[in-house]
Amino acid sequence: MKSSWKDIHEIIRDYSVGRGKADAGVLEKFGQTIRTEGRPARFRLSALMNDDAAALLASMAIEFIRAWPSRGKGKVAEALSRFFVYLRKNHEIPVNADDLPRNIQDLTQRRLDMLRYLHTPRTPQEMEARYLVSERTLRDDLNALEDGWQVMGNTIRIKRTDSNGTVSYNSTAHPLLLALNLTEVYALAIGFPQLAKGSAYEDIAEYLSRAVMTQLSDYARGILAKSTPGSHLAQALEDGLVYRAEQGVLEKSRQSLIVYLIKQGMRCRIQYSDEDGSVHTLEGIPEFHPDDWALMRIGGQDIDIPIDRIIRLERLEPYR
Repeated sequence: MKSSWKDIHEIIRDYSVGRGKADAGVLEKFGQTIRTEGRPARFRLSALMNDDAAALLASMAIEFIRAWPSRGKGKVAEALSRFFVYLRKNHEIPVNADDLPRNIQDLTQRRLDMLRYLHTPRTPQEMEARYLVSERTLRDDLNALEDGWQVMGNTIRIKRTDSNGTVSYNSTAHPLLLALNLTEVYALAIGFPQLAKGSAYEDIAEYLSRAVMTQLSDYARGILAKSTPGSHLAQALEDGLVYRAEQGVLEKSRQSLIVYLIKQGMRCRIQYSDEDGSVHTLEGIPEFHPDDWALMRIGGQDIDIPIDRIIRLERLEPYR
């Protein structure tokens, strides 16, 4: 919905009507901060449609939050985050609330958010800019994630890299906490591994089954154990579960590497044998056979390659 408002100050006044006193007070002071910029034309609605002006507004919001006294930083960040969502939805101004510092006081929620944020390598300075916590709390969080953080039966780790004097942290963990009923759990933990046998998904399905089981109640585990006597699940629970960094898994499991290459659309070289024992080599982007997970193809070529006949699989591009 496009707006007829002339500038950011009129938008703030309209937005503040009916809002709580705290939010209205924050936005009034933020408006005063914008005025100190001394360039009102930059904050007219027509100008704010431009990425550069929107970026300036976001930068000012970040500085505004950082300059606020420590006790109130969280509420200020939340108020401006709600305002940014409003600007984007109601006035099509290209600002993103996710760019603002986050007030996540709950330890578990904050660390789960960090795992997602670190899918792109980040420096300690970038982490400090994102989270409204003390330097000590941030250091404790990063150390815990680096050493191995226990959550929902899993041990999750991030990777620290020191390169040319610059420290950065990286995570390939995607923490998924699914709310499933027991029938859905059965399908994922028991059914999927059965369907995946003999395919490139077999190793991943086995791991997913154990990952799901570690998060279940004793009651749920008992129900599943009765329905699958003699399964591997009891031993899996005794062994526990440690998060597997993606690159390490790909280097050890050919099946997982196949899934990764197809997921990324990454060129590779495949050497395989046919029914007569002859060896062939193909290069290109792999894909699964549409009707059979145990077969794969190279894009553009109508040749079925059984997974169990692959002799050598080599990626032709770096991990990404």
